[in-house]
Order: sequence, then C-alpha cells, then structure tokens
Amino acid sequence: MYKGLWINILTALLGLCVTFLIGNYLLPVLKRLRFISDGAEAEGSGEKLPISGGTMVCAGIFISSAAGFLAMRFFSDSLDHSVDDIFPYFIGQLIMLVAFGAGFYSDLLQSRGKKGGIPEKYVILCELILSAAYLIILFIKGGINTAIDIPFVGEIELGAAYYPIMLAVMTIICGCFLATDRQAGAAQSVYAVFSIGAMSVFSGLSMSEFGILSAASAGSAMGFLVWNYPSVKILGGRCGSMLLGMGAAVMTVSSGKAVYMLIMLIPVLFDGICGLFGLRVVKKSAYGAKNTAAVILRYFIFSLICVLAALVLLRKR
Repeated sequence: MYKGLWINILTALLGLCVTFLIGNYLLPVLKRLRFISDGAEAEGSGEKLPISGGTMVCAGIFISSAAGFLAMRFFSDSLDHSVDDIFPYFIGQLIMLVAFGAGFYSDLLQSRGKKGGIPEKYVILCELILSAAYLIILFIKGGINTAIDIPFVGEIELGAAYYPIMLAVMTIICGCFLATDRQAGAAQSVYAVFSIGAMSVFSGLSMSEFGILSAASAGSAMGFLVWNYPSVKILGGRCGSMLLGMGAAVMTVSSGKAVYMLIMLIPVLFDGICGLFGLRVVKKSAYGAKNTAAVILRYFIFSLICVLAALVLLRKR
C-alpha cells in the first residue's frame, strides 16, 4: 500500500512539474502563432489571452502517467496482469488523446480567424462519437460489469441498457466541462479534486492503472492552475475542455462506480445545467478578470465537499 502511495504521489508531482515547466515555453509559442482568444468571453473588455493551454495539461498527463505506469509495473506484481485487464486503460487514453486533437483543431481554426473555432454543436457531436466508440470497443472486448452501484440502494444490473445510459453520461460530462471551462481555471480546479477522489475509487494506493492516470491527472491540472493563480495568464481552450471532459468521462465509466463519480462532478454538472437554461454561475466572466483566485478557490472547495461526500457514501455502502 505504502509503495503504491509513494508512486502515486511521485506521479502527481511529475505531472505538476511537467505541466508547469512546459508553460514557460508554451506561452511565447502560442503568442507567436497567434493562438489568441477572440475576446468574446471577456465581456467587451477586449482583453485577449493565449488559448490552447490544454496542451501543457495533455503533456503532463501522458508523460507522468507513462512514467507512473512503468514504475507500477516494475515495483508490483502487475506484470502478471493480462492484456484484457489493462485494455480499457489504454483505449481510454487513446480516446482522450483524440478528443484533445479535435479540440486543438478547433483552437487552430480560431487562431486563423474563425470566431469560436468549431461550432459548439459539432464539438458535442464529436464527443458523442468518441464516447460511443469507447463503449463499443469495450462491448466488443467484453468482460465489462454492466451493474451500477446506487447509494442506499445497492447494485442494479442494467444489462444491455448500460451502454446507452453510459453514452448519455459521458456526453453530458464532456458537455458540462465545455461549459465550466468558460470560467478560467474552474474546469482544471474541479478536475484536479475529482482526480484525487478517483484515486480512492480506483484503489490507486494499491497501484491500479486508472489510479496512476488519476494521480497524473490531478498533478497536471494543478500545474495548470499555477499559471492562472491569482490572475489569468493562459486559457485552456477547446483542447483543454475536451481533454478534461473526456478524461473525466472515461474514468467515470471505467470505475464501476459511476454514480459516486457523478457526485464528485456535481460542480461541472451544475454549471452545465445552468448553461442549458441560460444562467451564469459566475456573474462576471473570469476571462476578463484581473484576479481569478476567488473563482478557482470557489470551485476547488465545492469540488472537495462533493468528493468527500461521495467517498463517505462509498464507505457506507
């Protein structure tokens, strides 16, 4: 257990360091390539900031998770795991990478003069297709538990209905991260706390593959927040929101504890519902703000409360 704990801590620290250090080189490159916001989110202030900050988060997640995975395989008995056991892990990372690529293309279009990049409806369609692809691959591979564990109720076997329900869940999570990302640092704050909670669900202390991914995700998201605390220096962009949304969706479906994971994601789900009805969770857009510390801390604390509630419910099941 303690060996696994240290590997997860080191994985998270590596993700934080990689994300933070890449930012030193990424910001001037993005400015030179004119990856700049169109100012629409700044409420008429005209302030334009570098976008595609999700690039540094992506690098942090995949570099640190690869290192953590190798360390786990070296220091544990995981070498005895069959390919079937780690198949969802690698497919999930591939889906996350494709989602990041689609988001980066949207940011590229925006940098070339297309306001907002890819229209939001097509972004959601892309996330729907990627979610369906992930679930179809898992269905073909077989061996997936199609029961869901509901607090105070117990496990309910869904059978074939599990897949369309999880498809809706994944798409909703991705769409809600898209909405939350409009508040600078909010999505990364929620994702960092969510990933820490996911480590417990995935038994990360005993070194599971998704536990390593959770640790890498938590550290990388925190590394991004350093750049936006206390004031905005870079925006996650579509590549960031799509990467985080798909990452949270993949971990939710793969955990076997989807309901508990959704409780951890209440902050972004709340944002998505408010956005659906045209409401603003944060009245003043954080994109034009001089100080985003209050926004980041608000989402961090809200997420922490939700994660603790989910873990308490999970222990009492």
